[in-house]
Parts: sequence; C-alpha cells; structure tokens
Amino acid sequence: MKLRFRPIIKGDWRTYFPGDEDLVAKASKDTGWAIEDELVVKKWLGYEFFGEDYKTSPENLSCLVLFHPAKKHSNILSSTARVAIYIDSSGEVDLVTGLDSANRLVEPSLIPIVEVKLQELDAKDAILTQLKHQHLLSVICKKMANSEPLTEAELEFLFEVRHCIDLGIDTEDDGRIYDAREFYHAQAKKSGVLTNLQEDLLECVYGETWAKLADRFLTFFDAGCNMNLALGSLHKILSSYQMEQVMYCDRVDKELLFNASTDEAVLKNFDKIVALKDVTILNQVVSLLPESYIAENIKKLLRLGVTSGTILTSLSPKTVAKNFNDLLSYGIRLEELIPYLGQKIIAKNLEKLFYCGADPRKVMKLLSDEDLVINIAALRRKYISDEETVALLDRGFVHKNFNVLHKKYKIGLDVLNKKLQ
Repeated sequence: MKLRFRPIIKGDWRTYFPGDEDLVAKASKDTGWAIEDELVVKKWLGYEFFGEDYKTSPENLSCLVLFHPAKKHSNILSSTARVAIYIDSSGEVDLVTGLDSANRLVEPSLIPIVEVKLQELDAKDAILTQLKHQHLLSVICKKMANSEPLTEAELEFLFEVRHCIDLGIDTEDDGRIYDAREFYHAQAKKSGVLTNLQEDLLECVYGETWAKLADRFLTFFDAGCNMNLALGSLHKILSSYQMEQVMYCDRVDKELLFNASTDEAVLKNFDKIVALKDVTILNQVVSLLPESYIAENIKKLLRLGVTSGTILTSLSPKTVAKNFNDLLSYGIRLEELIPYLGQKIIAKNLEKLFYCGADPRKVMKLLSDEDLVINIAALRRKYISDEETVALLDRGFVHKNFNVLHKKYKIGLDVLNKKLQ
C-alpha cells in the first residue's frame, strides 16, 4: 500500500527501549501525548506484563520509535518529537500518534516519512490504512477550506459508501468528518454517491439508533450499502436468519458479523461456518461460542483446525482444570496449558504439576508473592534456591513481611537484605 507523497521535512527516528522512560517523557513534552508521563511510558514499555523484569526479559520487544524533526535551517534535531510509533511486547506496531488536530493524528507533511518507517517495521496493513485515511481527510479539509469540489472517490470515502473510515481513533471523535459531510452533502446527493438508504444508514450508526439499525439490516444489505459500517455498531443483536443471509457475501467482514450476532445465532449457524472451510474465521468465531459447548467439543474443534490457544483463552481456569487430563491427551503441551489454570489453581496444585513434568522455574513466575512463599518448601524440593524465589518477590512485599519470611519460612537474612538493597 503506497501513498507516494513527497517528504518535505528533514529529521531522524530515535528508538527508546525499556529503561528510557525519562528520555521519552522529555521528548514528548508539550505534545499532549499520554507518554509525557514517565509512569505511562513504563507501562507501554512492558512493565505491565513483565514486572521488574521488563528491562531484561528477552520476551519483551516493546519500544517507542519517535521522529525528531531537524530545526529550521539546521541539521540539529529538535528535542521534541512530532510522531510516536508504539511497538508492543510482541514486536508489532500497535499505535501511531502525531500532532495534527485535537486527536493527535499524523501531520499530512509527515505522512510519507511515517509510511516508509512503518514499512521498515513491517506494520500491518490496518496501520497503513489508518495513515492513508488520515491523509485523505486532511486533503478533504483543505479542499473544504478552499470551497473546492471533491472527486467521486473522495465523496465515497467521506460518506463511507464502500469502506469504513479508520483514523486509528473512533470516527465520531473527529469533528472534521461531520463538518465535511455537512459541507459536501449537496454534492454527494447530486452526484448519486450518497443514496437515501446510505444516508439512513449513516444516521442510524452515528445517531446510535441500534434497534432501528438491526430492524432494517437486511434492507440496507439488499441495497448494497456498506454493511461493515452497520456491523461495527451492533453487538449480539442479529438473529440467526439475518446472520445466515449475509454470511456468504464477500464484502461482509465475518468477524464483525459474528460479533454482531447473538450467541444463539452463532451456535445455530456453526456448521455452516465450518463449511466455509476458513480456519481464520473458525478461530475468530469459537471465542463467541458458549463455554459449555467448547468444553464438550474440544477434540472436534482441534480436529477442525481451531488452535489450542483459541480454545484455552475461551475457557475459564476452572474449566481448564476440570478438563486438564483430556486437554493433555488431545496433544496440548503442558507448558502451554499451565498459564490458563490461573494463579490460585496453580498454587493449589503445584506438586501435581511438578509430578506431571512442569518446569519449576517457569511455573513459579506465574505465582503471586504470597503463593510463592507459601510453596517455598515445594520449590526447595525441586532444587530452587531461596535466592531465586526471593528474586521474584516484590521489594515492598519483602519489606512488609521481612520477619515472617525469616522466622516462619526460614529464609536467610543475607538473602532478604540483598533484595532490599
């Protein structure tokens, strides 16, 4: 997806890693970005998922990539960034923010530079689409300021005739869209781009009249309206009949359709969904099925191509525990299964998990501070040193429970004091 706009601003990208919170906050000063706050930066850089290990964990690929423009008539970079690209812990581009409009979108003049960088980072098409849509909206706003007419393609974009507008934010949060629609309404009607039913659809979606939208759903579909716009506004309301009528249409986003349909509708049409022979769609829809159905059909779902991760995330820890032996017999690996048991069940069954062959050092990282201490004897029997156990404890927990840890659980003073240094 090439945007092909000519870059006009010089500058360079800088990458900030876990531990660079102060530098990110400084580079974001007065931008209005959430990452002006060091605590927010720390969260973005993996602390929320990896705790104190967020700086050193090889599994944490989080980073922030910021664009610093060069100062005017100089090659010296500004200390304040104008674009921020957020990379999540798996190494995927998650979000892009800039300084254009109140919603912190990317400035039009910077879009070509950002596009090149996103391609280097192997960003998904969805992120590049957001960038393209931000540019199209800025072009429309510029034309509106000059009272210039729009092209047919621009009108179709503005009134979401074929595709939904995706700016990376909720569309209704950008007032420029409403202003432009009002300004170009007459042109869109006269040209035939905006039909009466498409206009009704927009009024239902942005007027939040969900019941009316659901009632007229098939009318909009038969008229060729943008059904993904409708589906994105509905949640668990479409009947089995409505779902079946549109599920074979290529222009309908299946994931949106399933989310918009009732659980009963999804379950009733499940065999038809299986008949589509699309494993991606099948994995999307399984999470919408009743937990009881998933638990009773685990073997069947795995045979159909549903991933073990999809199944496990759809089950409660209690259900995973109840079906533990069956899940193992179906070929799901022990190390994949254990995290879905939840902290309390893991702690309660620690010895059994060790007997099954669980890696003590991996399992202990899933326990709370309290459960780690309570099970310290079991860990010692697996040759886990007290130093390793205490290293996982929060410093505040150790400080608060210092005497109990030493006297009741016989953890050496040298080990505890080292943690508090």
